[in-house]
Amino acid sequence: MPTNDTFRQADDVTVLNQWKVPLPDQTKSSASYLVLDLSDPSSVGLTQVDVLGRGMGGTDGPIFAVKKVV
Repeated sequence: MPTNDTFRQADDVTVLNQWKVPLPDQTKSSASYLVLDLSDPSSVGLTQVDVLGRGMGGTDGPIFAVKKVV
């Protein structure tokens, strides 16, 4: 499996930014989805959607936060 370094060094890849996204709620099963909006070439939009799950790794519960990142 390729590593992040292998991906970043590929000729057809441009890394605009990178960061680690922490668990949105460390006391419950939860996950974050990052949605990248490239519909406007002059402006990139990034939104984080945090959801609860019924079990580890599950994301079948309600959305509890939506945050504009960029």
